[in-house]
Amino acid sequence: MLIGIFDRPNLVYRVVPRTDRIAQTLQVLGRHAGEASIVYCISRKETERLAARLAAEGILARPYHAGLDTKERHKTQEAFSRETIDVVVATVAFGMGIDRSDVRLVLHTSLPKSLEAYQQETGRAGRDGLAAECVLLYSSADVFSWESLVRKSAEESDLEQAEAEKLIAGQVGHLHAMRRYAQAARCRHAALSEYFGQAYGTEPCGACDVCLDETESLPDSTVTAQKILSCVARVGERFGVRHVCEVLRGAKTEGIQRHGHERLSTFGLLATLDQRAAENLVHQLLDQDLLSRSGGDRPVVALNPRSWEVMRGERAVVLLEPRAGTTRKAKADVDDWQGVDRDLFERLRKWRRRVADARGKPAWTILDDKSLRAIAREKPSSPAALLRCKGIGEKRLADFGAAVLDLVAGREARSE
Repeated sequence: MLIGIFDRPNLVYRVVPRTDRIAQTLQVLGRHAGEASIVYCISRKETERLAARLAAEGILARPYHAGLDTKERHKTQEAFSRETIDVVVATVAFGMGIDRSDVRLVLHTSLPKSLEAYQQETGRAGRDGLAAECVLLYSSADVFSWESLVRKSAEESDLEQAEAEKLIAGQVGHLHAMRRYAQAARCRHAALSEYFGQAYGTEPCGACDVCLDETESLPDSTVTAQKILSCVARVGERFGVRHVCEVLRGAKTEGIQRHGHERLSTFGLLATLDQRAAENLVHQLLDQDLLSRSGGDRPVVALNPRSWEVMRGERAVVLLEPRAGTTRKAKADVDDWQGVDRDLFERLRKWRRRVADARGKPAWTILDDKSLRAIAREKPSSPAALLRCKGIGEKRLADFGAAVLDLVAGREARSE
């Protein structure tokens, strides 16, 4: 049973509107330089493209997906386990056999297909009990992409129509539960716990973007929503998100000129926004059912009864944006580093890697991060003092004690 053990208070959950996948990925990884991170993508091509870009930026990253040959996948797993790379950019094929305890970041660049998948994938972070970050770059465009894939897969299967529809309904239901989690402005820990049938207290968790007050509403959200909805009406409810946003931004595209949309009163009303930011606002309206979208390969956006309530000023709208420059430290992260000599911690990590390489073992099996931080905090000067540090027993004292005490004292660690 999960009761009493599901919530992971050391995990910090953040959901960020996706506006620029690569720039945002680099920004998040920048908070975890030199630390173990897993970045999840939907497609194999995306993992390779993103891993190449990260490598070009000097980040030790490799792709991982089921399309790579077994030898290549094994090399990546080994490199990650031995800390010779920091980042694996992967599809969901990665992780089942990974038992590295010190993953400090799990980043989803696209929406997972269910909360069950999200819980499993984020659960690979912080297994050593230290604070770890779980970031989801969210766009409701992913919901429509997943729905299209689900329907296409069902249509191509040998299932009877009734069975296919049942399968579609189940998978789409999971998708929309994931969407509701991503768009909800409530404690992430509470939302996850309650989804899996566990009660959660009413106090702020202090470990998610909502409880850390990292989001804020866009000024004049209702007016901005009215501009967007008015544009949907002006283009005849016959175009998709991209075209509507191009009209609002005042873009001079061939399509806009062909349809004469540069003459519309809504042309250029959101000229200060870039395309990604404008599309994010439209997707927020779709999430809140203040705008509708058709199915098919070329979906169009259309007004619904709630749209008209907004247009007539009968319904207020809240559109969210990240609070500028604000990513706050969760209490668990602050506590974990309290009193730790970071330079000594890094020297201990480098020593651990050398020992692990020499012994052909994953680095964390020598001493985990919790033990290294305890040593860098307590700075023991004798075997007896080292023995009092978390994770150090008689065997590890015998194996590594002399080398660790040398490092603490500022001497070069004697060879193992």
